[in-house]
Amino acid sequence: MNDGFDFPRLRLSRQQIRLIKLQYEPRLASCICCNMTVHDLKPDLKYTALSYMWGEESCNKISINGDDFYIYDNLFDFLTLRSTNAEICRNTYLWVDQICIDQSNIDESNHQVNLMSKIYQVATSTIVWLGLPGKGNAMGGNVASKVTSAIRELVCTSQSLTRIAIPVEDFIAPAELNSAADVLCRHPLGIIRLLESAEFWKRLWIIQEILLSKHVVLQCGPHTIEWAHLERCFELWVPLDQKLTTASFAYSALQGSDSKDLVDNPQDATSGSNPKRVSIQDDGLEQLGYLVQRKKRFLSGDSIGLTWKEALQLSRESMCSRIHDKVFGLLGIVRVPLRFHANYNISLRDLFNTVLKLEIEEEPDARSAMVQRSGPPIFTHIREASFLAKVLQLDLSNTEVQKIVEEIYLQAGRREYVEALLPELSGDSRWSLLHNHLVDIMSALGLASLTRNVCTLKAPEPVDPQLAEAMGR
Repeated sequence: MNDGFDFPRLRLSRQQIRLIKLQYEPRLASCICCNMTVHDLKPDLKYTALSYMWGEESCNKISINGDDFYIYDNLFDFLTLRSTNAEICRNTYLWVDQICIDQSNIDESNHQVNLMSKIYQVATSTIVWLGLPGKGNAMGGNVASKVTSAIRELVCTSQSLTRIAIPVEDFIAPAELNSAADVLCRHPLGIIRLLESAEFWKRLWIIQEILLSKHVVLQCGPHTIEWAHLERCFELWVPLDQKLTTASFAYSALQGSDSKDLVDNPQDATSGSNPKRVSIQDDGLEQLGYLVQRKKRFLSGDSIGLTWKEALQLSRESMCSRIHDKVFGLLGIVRVPLRFHANYNISLRDLFNTVLKLEIEEEPDARSAMVQRSGPPIFTHIREASFLAKVLQLDLSNTEVQKIVEEIYLQAGRREYVEALLPELSGDSRWSLLHNHLVDIMSALGLASLTRNVCTLKAPEPVDPQLAEAMGR
């Protein structure tokens, strides 16, 4: 869409990003103009990062450094609104991926994606753009204004608001959200449900963008909500009349439990002072609740670092434009030993092998955690590998997945774990394991010169089952 645009050059050998500064334009219908400059990504760099949904492809023309540039509708709406604020235009640099990254340059995309977590960590603040009221959300008309007013009132007068017994099921249906706004805004769960209606929450990249940002502000049209106020809504919500709702996940998450196990007996879900988790029927609300809970813990000093299994399960229903991003979009929230440089040039199969190998070989914490799981670690990794293959849309059979895991274990010298799988190993893998043991024994006996003969041995041909049965008789 912008193949001919002349981007200011980035030095890919350095940590550099582009930033834009909007020119003030009080008339909404006027052309959006901005200047783009290159900056070193240092801790004292002042700018605002944007977290948003690209939306449907369209061509809205703006001007950057005097040249035409085309962007999608949702971003155009945000920039149009922002350009009418003189103070913001004068004092704020803005980082927007669609504009500040040359999307047609793979080398640059690799470079910038590898900086993505730091971009959001360094940013002075991050704006979560939910769109214009009623556009991709259930806050059309004056609903967005009611929500922002209600959430501020909620923070100040929480005691009276949390005791209003509204039948939860009456306003869970998305089609009813807009018409029921007056009722919803009187209750924390109603406010959460309105905010959660935005399509934005389906994006995969928002997970690390929100978790890593120092200061997050939600914005729907001209209306803004502090992330801390959204967190307060989750803290104040309690199940009413012992009725189960999809927000029970968020409430119980904030009580300190980190398990996502589903409750088999719904009658027990709200018993006691701390409700247990219940089955989640709304993926958007589940993700929003998790982000609130995890970010609160992170700001309290807890580490974000997840295993690949945890990160991939968290994002399993999230959307992204490229399959590679199912992994690259999570690099900033996995443990440091599990990270690697993003590269869109590699195949999905190579990406699968890279993630799986890091997950298996992580030292030393993961090793101790793995032995506490049910069954030998290699069984767990085979299951995780099958899940990863589905995430990356790889057509791998169970046998192929098992063989890949076996090879990684053997290459890493972790024979003690593979031995637990010996009865289940394929013929070639079983022979490879026994062959390596034989070489070790001969070397220990001072017969290293003879190991070359062992190396020439080949796995025996499999015996025909009918012949074996006849010989057994």
